[in-house]
Amino acid sequence: MPKKHPDDTQPFSYRIKPPDVWAMIRARWCAGESYAALARQFDVAHSTIRARRLNEGWTRRPLLEQLVQPCAAPVTALTIAEAALARAVEALAQGRAADALALIKAGDAIGQFADFVARLRGGAGLPASAPANDDAEATVA
Repeated sequence: MPKKHPDDTQPFSYRIKPPDVWAMIRARWCAGESYAALARQFDVAHSTIRARRLNEGWTRRPLLEQLVQPCAAPVTALTIAEAALARAVEALAQGRAADALALIKAGDAIGQFADFVARLRGGAGLPASAPANDDAEATVA
C-alpha cells in the first residue's frame, strides 16, 4: 500500500510547486526565515529548498546591502563626532549613562584623530605635543 501524505487522503506523490510559490519561498528565505519553517509552511522538504537555493544562487546578501546604504554626503570626522554626540544625548534621555559616556569618548577620540590628520596634511607632520625644531629640519634638508 502506498504511503499517504499526512494532511491528505491521496497517496503521497511528488508535488510540483508553481513558480509563484517558489518566489514566495525565496523571498522569505532571503528575509531570514529558516529552511525548517519554510518546509513546514509550504509543504516542501528542507533539502529541496536548500538545493533550489544552491542551484539558483539565492543569497541573503541583498538584505545586508539594504541595511548598509551608501551615504549621500561625504562622511567626515566632524559628522561622525556629531552623530556620536546625538546618540549620547539619546542614551542619556533613556537613562543609559554608561552608553552615553562611551559615545562621548568615541566622539572625542575621533575628533582628536581628525585634528592629528589635519596637522599632518597641513605640512607640520608633528603632533601638537612635539616641539618643532627649526634647526633639526634645516640640517636634515
